[in-house]
This record gives sequence, C-alpha cells and structure tokens, in this order.
Amino acid sequence: MKEKIGEIVGKDYFVLPSSIHEVLIMPDNGQMTPMELAKMVKEINDNEVSPQDLLCSRVLRFRADTQELSVAADAERRREMER
Repeated sequence: MKEKIGEIVGKDYFVLPSSIHEVLIMPDNGQMTPMELAKMVKEINDNEVSPQDLLCSRVLRFRADTQELSVAADAERRREMER
C-alpha cells in the first residue's frame, strides 16, 4: 500500500494518524517540518480524538527513493546528527 500511495502522490509523503478509523496522507513539499506536523497531530489528538479512538501521535514519512516508511522525527534527528 505504501508504494501505491507513493505512486499516486508522486513523491515523498507524510502519514498523519488521525484515529483508528483514518489516517491522512500529506505530500512532503517542504512547507512543514516533521516536528511541526507531530506537534499538530498531538494537539489534535489531545483535544479532538476520544481516547478509545486514538491511534498514535507519531508522524511517519515515506521516502520514495528508498521505499522506506519510518517515524519522521527519528529520521530528521538522524540527519541533523550526521551534519
């Protein structure tokens, strides 16, 4: 499924957990950092999602070049440490 979504989106994308019922797919267009997205998801989860419907607050990132899906904040931290 992740590869198919990548084909449709046409580039890297983020997976934002909305609830156990849905997730949101957002192209990685550089407008928001993984940390900003994670903060937004956490705020919405804390204020809008009922505890029984909560999936998680971790934003995932799919990299089209490697076909890898990982926790976006972890990948960002690794890149910063490599610099």
